[in-house]
Amino acid sequence: MHIVIFRALKLGDLLCSVPAFRALRKAFPQARISLMGLPWSETFVKRYYCYIDDFIHFPGYPGLPEQPVHTDAINAFSTK
Repeated sequence: MHIVIFRALKLGDLLCSVPAFRALRKAFPQARISLMGLPWSETFVKRYYCYIDDFIHFPGYPGLPEQPVHTDAINAFSTK
C-alpha cells in the first residue's frame, strides 16, 4: 500500500500535521507513506523519517500562491 499526503504549505502548517502523520504510521505500519509538497519540505521528511518514507516535489499549480508555477514541470509531474 502507498499513501501520498499532499501538503503545499509552510513549516508551521506542516508541523501541526505531525500528529496526523504519526496516526497514519500507527494505523498503516507496512504502508509506504510519501509527502508531496514544496521543495523545502524534503528537509522536513528527513527529520520525520519515522513517519514519512519519502518526498515528492510538487511543482506548483496555477491558483496556488505558495510557489511559482513551473509549467514544464507540471506536465512531467502529471504524467507520473
